[in-house]
Amino acid sequence: MLTSIYTNQNIFIRADEVAQVLGVSVQTGYKIIRQLNEELEAKGLVVQTGRINRRYFEARYGISGMDFTADGKIEPLHNTEGGV
Repeated sequence: MLTSIYTNQNIFIRADEVAQVLGVSVQTGYKIIRQLNEELEAKGLVVQTGRINRRYFEARYGISGMDFTADGKIEPLHNTEGGV
């Protein structure tokens, strides 16, 4: 039996959720999804029209503390601030 790592969240999100998270209109949410899907297609990944991979969206907008690398991997954001 397969167990999903996304037990409480869908893997893909739609424009209405993008709009809610970013505080923009649903129409702008669709534009954002289209742009992000184009980025994923350019990396050779399969996309679904009108939806965006939640992890990619969160990484691209710095919501999850993760970052999407140029080679398509998701990694923790590096702290560039000087610390003690």
